[in-house]
Amino acid sequence: MHLHSGTLPDEGTNVTIPSTSFDPVISNTTFAEVNDIVIESGASLTVQSGGSLAIFSEATVDGTYQIMRNSTGNAVYIIISSP
Repeated sequence: MHLHSGTLPDEGTNVTIPSTSFDPVISNTTFAEVNDIVIESGASLTVQSGGSLAIFSEATVDGTYQIMRNSTGNAVYIIISSP
């Protein structure tokens, strides 16, 4: 599945983001889930502050993955990753 299809995938979906003129953005109110994700060379994925992306298996990033966070005071972030 290409994330460019305009629909949100679920935890069982493998997603590929190809290099195109459209770079997807996960908005500040969106919680997205994928099984595997591939961000191809020349492609970009942005997660806006307040948005979330849960990756249940593998991520391959040959392009750009940008996480934007805006916070004041004490902010808490949780990143779970395999070693």
